[in-house]
Amino acid sequence: MRSVFTTMAIQFSDVVRDDISAEADYDESKWQEASWVLSFGAAIADSWADEVEEYEDKAAEILAEYTAQLNDLRQNGYLEYAQVGQQCLVDPPTGYERFTTSLLDDLEQFNSWRDDRARQIISQYQGKVKEAKDALVEVGEECVRKLQRGPDHDLTVRQLVDSGHLGWAAFNIQGPAADPPLPVNADYGTRAAADLHEYLSGERPLDDRYHEILAAVLAVSAKAKYLQSEDDQMSRHDADPNVSRYLDNNLRSAEILFLESFYAGIEDSVDGGVLGMHSEVWDVTGLKHGWEHDQLEGLFGVMGNGLLVLSNEELGGSYVYLPESVRNTVESQGAPGGSGPSDYRDWVHDATMLNGLLGRADTDLRGGQEFSANLTTSIGHNLNRIDNDVPLNGETMASLLDVSTRNDDANYRILSDQHDHPVFDQNANALKGLFTFDWKDDGEAVSGLLDWIPDAAASDDESARDRAGEAALELIRMITVNDDRNDALLHTGIAVPDDDGVLQPDASFARVNPEIASHLGDVALAYLYDFGLEGTSNFEINSDGTLNIPTNERHQFLRYVMADGDTAVRLYHGVNVLDAYGVHHGLTENDALGVADANATLRAHLDSALFEEALDRTEALYDEAQREEKARQVMFNNIRTAIYASTGYLTGPNPASWGFATARVAGGFLGAGATLQEIEQRILAGVQNPEYEDVFDAGPDDERHPFHIDGNTGRSYDASRVDVRVELEVLDYLVRTGDMDIETVRDANEDLVVRNDEGEEMVVSFQEVEMGARRELLTPVRDLVRGAGELPGQSGLEAIEFTGDYSSAYNNRYESIHRSLDGLIRSRHEL
Repeated sequence: MRSVFTTMAIQFSDVVRDDISAEADYDESKWQEASWVLSFGAAIADSWADEVEEYEDKAAEILAEYTAQLNDLRQNGYLEYAQVGQQCLVDPPTGYERFTTSLLDDLEQFNSWRDDRARQIISQYQGKVKEAKDALVEVGEECVRKLQRGPDHDLTVRQLVDSGHLGWAAFNIQGPAADPPLPVNADYGTRAAADLHEYLSGERPLDDRYHEILAAVLAVSAKAKYLQSEDDQMSRHDADPNVSRYLDNNLRSAEILFLESFYAGIEDSVDGGVLGMHSEVWDVTGLKHGWEHDQLEGLFGVMGNGLLVLSNEELGGSYVYLPESVRNTVESQGAPGGSGPSDYRDWVHDATMLNGLLGRADTDLRGGQEFSANLTTSIGHNLNRIDNDVPLNGETMASLLDVSTRNDDANYRILSDQHDHPVFDQNANALKGLFTFDWKDDGEAVSGLLDWIPDAAASDDESARDRAGEAALELIRMITVNDDRNDALLHTGIAVPDDDGVLQPDASFARVNPEIASHLGDVALAYLYDFGLEGTSNFEINSDGTLNIPTNERHQFLRYVMADGDTAVRLYHGVNVLDAYGVHHGLTENDALGVADANATLRAHLDSALFEEALDRTEALYDEAQREEKARQVMFNNIRTAIYASTGYLTGPNPASWGFATARVAGGFLGAGATLQEIEQRILAGVQNPEYEDVFDAGPDDERHPFHIDGNTGRSYDASRVDVRVELEVLDYLVRTGDMDIETVRDANEDLVVRNDEGEEMVVSFQEVEMGARRELLTPVRDLVRGAGELPGQSGLEAIEFTGDYSSAYNNRYESIHRSLDGLIRSRHEL
């Protein structure tokens, strides 16, 4: 059993007999603990036995050495005696007779010297034997101390692994979570590579040694996976950025050296390097050397695991440790020496070979920062060189992106425009290639580049929020400031059908890849408040953490994301929640007019972006005379879900999960009165009445429709609607603060009171009132506000005055922003 545990990496459960594991009271952790204690003790006993054996060998060697000295003294002592000067013969004897006579004359003196010399030899022997025995005793005492320290002492375990007495037992029994040292090193990697090449070339059939090699790489990968998960649970951004944040959670240097020498050996022995492994086992006739598909799946997956681990700086690896064939493909290098990008056809071939390894790797492992950033941007840049109608295995590119975008540090460096690619320029161009390619998964693979931002924006970790803000701001800048790039993003040359089946011949990337639009929408939602702030002409992060986004670029970004109907729904729902909450904030923080300006600005931008998207869809289909009317129909029909959302109707995600990150930073926007969750519950409770659904079938000529406002195009609000909404929110505020009883509201009209999912009573939201389903509620609402008198904490300001001031500020700001953007849009589209 000990040999099973120690000779190669295995799963503990694989060595437990079925009749044991099938017992009702079987507790694997207890068996593991017992096995580990026994293995640890046995390893120490083995090490002691080896020391005893070494002592015995040493003692025998010393005995033999001094026995030889005594024998030599007995036979040739007279020569040594003569050499040391006990018998100096100035005139050497001329014959045997004279020499013998001379020695016999001094025999007594010689015998005395020889006895002294023998005693000296014996004393030296005894000293060396004692020295060896003392060393053995010390080793024995250390073994006792190791036993006393027990199997949880890391240094002891490491020493036993390095000495070869524990082998794989620590890993096999305890698993990677114990972070056990592994019995691998650079020399092991070199030998493993040489042996693996023999298997690849067919020189050697698969045997236990082959599985031992794969098990060793898998064991290192399993440790790396655990350490990586531990890193993910730690605060990862509070250290000096110039110093590794992972020094306490690295793999052992011997384990990294094992991987480095292993891949270096494969790189040197296989034609084409590590990526040439496929050619070793496959050609146009099929698989070679008796390999089977399942065997190669396993082999390539293991090789992919090791590459990801070796590249990862978090674990002690490095991009420069990777073999050259891998680095050249990751960088899209041409000729050796970095003379420029490779031909994209060659690169696609090499990238496919790389995906053969990485695409089969453990999905919970990620590559290093430099590796991941280089690979993601290489894919984007190469996609710019490939027309969408050129056959390309998009699934391969998507698979590689799934791997490369797992590293959020790399994603941050790309999106914050800090990554320097070894071959290509401008991260913005890489984004263009990634966004405009016709992905079969609607861009889901690319979304991994973006999906970390909302969570980081809402993090309790200030440095994580800072990184999210930097990435969001630079992302918006990179995809909005360049006219040629904007045009490429808006006009991909790819045809996409609208909801009526009419083919739009030159759709924007957001319609081609709605998953990318959705994740960009998540970024917008995370900073939704910031999109309403008055901005300057510079991209910068304000002192309070909010993002300063210039007006035209703000519109351009929202224009992209509003092309996806589902994303437009969420953005409109978000602004409705902020509209409602803004009244509460303004009443609590005495900042009503500032909030009104911000929310009106945001709504004007959303409306204008939606209007221009509708124009974009009709531009290539209709002549100038028809274009604006058709655009209105598009807004009513093809994007009707977004229009419905402008009324607040949505049973979608809780806005708390969206982030609204900078709203909390900006003057405590989320810190007063009702919470965003409470506001949203009230909105949702107000749309449960089935009469409200009658509005959903409203067409372009129905005045109840939110975009049918006196024939104006592209508006989701008018002054009367602002009045109603503000008055309702004032009533809700008064009820929440206890300055108005809910019974007073019910007495005015019982339909003004609704219940949420928890059965709590609250003031109805604006939907049922403003859309015509509850027109009879307008008068009692106005009467309640007028009769409320002075607002608490507002220095004599009456409720009806507040609603008028807030509505005026909102409408004036909305008209100003909308008029400015409408002029921009009409000039751009020659209307």
